[in-house]
Amino acid sequence: MINHIEYLYYSFCIIFSASIGALLPDADSEGKSKLYYKYRAIYYLMILIYDIIVLFFNNQKIKEKLKIGYNIKKQHRGILHTPIGVFLSSLLLTAIFSLIYITFSIYLGISIDFLIVLSIFIGLFFGQIMHLIEDSFTVSGINWLFPFGNKIINGKIYTFGKDGKVDIRPELYTWFYTVTGFAILGIVMFFSNTLPSDKIFGIIGMGMVINTISLIGLYFISNSDRNLWLVDRKNWKRMQKSFKSKTNYKNLKKYNKSRKRRKSYKNK
Repeated sequence: MINHIEYLYYSFCIIFSASIGALLPDADSEGKSKLYYKYRAIYYLMILIYDIIVLFFNNQKIKEKLKIGYNIKKQHRGILHTPIGVFLSSLLLTAIFSLIYITFSIYLGISIDFLIVLSIFIGLFFGQIMHLIEDSFTVSGINWLFPFGNKIINGKIYTFGKDGKVDIRPELYTWFYTVTGFAILGIVMFFSNTLPSDKIFGIIGMGMVINTISLIGLYFISNSDRNLWLVDRKNWKRMQKSFKSKTNYKNLKKYNKSRKRRKSYKNK
């Protein structure tokens, strides 16, 4: 039977892994993606995994078995932006994390919890699928059947600015999922000692329902008039910097308060 503390571990693993997974597909970008700046070590692992996946699909025997009549090229929104690429990259990255986790567990003499490994895989896979769904609402879209077929789904969202303006819909999408994820984690943490196990699963299920509803909403938003979502690029960046600076200032104040409390406690 899973206890409440374990629910907390698994929920955290899923949400944190999903936040990483949401950045993984863009490891195929020509330049350095957000993954490089936020999780540099994982970025280099993904580059290695990317090479392995491309080599796998370009193997002649594999190509014959899968009936792929062309070479898989390294390109943005290529194999990493497909369900099969998402599955394989999630699997390989989870295998690497698992190896590290198992090694440390053996070294420290603690029991190995394979549900943590499963939680990491679920989070990575879910985050990457959410990335693909988001990209499906852009003008370029995503070929969901690549490399086995051709089924491009696209919308009307532009990821790049135009005439000094930027479409804020992708950013709003990211914020929504970030807030939703941490809200669910917060609820699980707060109620983990009071709610029965089935209720905890209910909260997680509620989060999935919210995600589904938001995707439906995003579909309609992606097909709405683009001009409604265009804002001045400089003003938008200034607003983002202002928000980050205020957040950092609040965190600094909290940190200073905690330091003062620790000092006063030591003096006593």
